[in-house]
Amino acid sequence: MTRSIVPALPAARIQYERWYQLGLQAVLTATTRLKQIQAASVTSQISAFPRFTIFCAVQRGDDRVAAIKQAALALKVVPIEVDISHDQVALTFGLNWLQAGLPVWQPTDARVLHLYDGLLTNLLGTPFQPITAMQVTVNDLATARLQPSTQAPARIGVQPNFHNYGVDLAAGGLLSVVVAPALQWQSRPNGLLQAQGYAGDEAEELCGQPNNHKIIPFPKGSRACS
Repeated sequence: MTRSIVPALPAARIQYERWYQLGLQAVLTATTRLKQIQAASVTSQISAFPRFTIFCAVQRGDDRVAAIKQAALALKVVPIEVDISHDQVALTFGLNWLQAGLPVWQPTDARVLHLYDGLLTNLLGTPFQPITAMQVTVNDLATARLQPSTQAPARIGVQPNFHNYGVDLAAGGLLSVVVAPALQWQSRPNGLLQAQGYAGDEAEELCGQPNNHKIIPFPKGSRACS
């Protein structure tokens, strides 16, 4: 797996290289998982896509919620979810598919790397530093969408780029923001990070264009350790 794009400016290049190395193993692991799903599929195109979560250190994040939301909404690609604790912020980016049908693709090393490059480039020069960890999971949209009694949707071939991995504010999309001061992410045996510390009474704020915000209380315990 080789890099395709590296920033030209020295400072940005150094930052990019550090982040690249930080998340490389997670990207390789997710790519291997995608290929396993592809090998087990009856077709070469699958509905599983990588999902990226970036963890950033912050001081008193629960006291700086407004500034963090503003910074997230100002990103070129707005994350689909932001989780804010006292000392850490997690930004999650995933394929934002709002059309009818089921998106499918043929994952390759180069295509996953292209998404990873978009992720890193999207964060250069932003307040979301220092980045302390990156997590890349695999999200199968067929599993997430299809109910047992639901007719299988039409499969639509796509070639995703990172611009498809965020909220489309202009189209009325909403960013999910959750503030949980005691939230911590702990490493699991499989190498992934698990969220712990939700009190169970947090509220989710859906943020979009100015004056387009909505608060949704969680049912007690609904956010516990996902």
